[in-house]
Amino acid sequence: MPTLIKSRRLVDEGDAWRILEQDEPLPESDAIILPWDRWILEWPGLAERKPDTLGILVDGDVPIQELGPQASRVAMIALSFPTLADGRCYSHARLLRSVYGYRGELRAVGDVQHDQLSYMERVGIDSFLFAGDSSEATEALAAFDAFSAHYQNDEAPRLPRFKRRVSATTPVES
Repeated sequence: MPTLIKSRRLVDEGDAWRILEQDEPLPESDAIILPWDRWILEWPGLAERKPDTLGILVDGDVPIQELGPQASRVAMIALSFPTLADGRCYSHARLLRSVYGYRGELRAVGDVQHDQLSYMERVGIDSFLFAGDSSEATEALAAFDAFSAHYQNDEAPRLPRFKRRVSATTPVES
């Protein structure tokens, strides 16, 4: 059974979101994640649904110029990582956060490895669905703290090291 990590914590009480297949009927009220191709065809008919029950599943080959404007219509975007070597969704996550201002949940699904978590979090991904059991996900939690300092800026809510140093020495105006 897949295990979810959200906001650096294991989610024990089950995941409310369900990824639908291309031909699976739409449930009335469940929180659903539709594959991108299906979303493009059906989103006009989904306007009546509450946005907090809608999500999109995207692969790395989905053009970000098409995805970005759609992002505000959904509460969840699941980014598919089919293999360890396919990092295109890292770029999608970064652009969704920084260019398109997306503030909903970004979830990594597919071949999610524990040594990628820190990097995924830095581009704005805030939840991770592991295909393995909870023991693997529990071990993966330590990966968030594998690096104690970063010099590059990121989409995570922390300040990079050089900004922390400057802000600590800058006097506060009253």
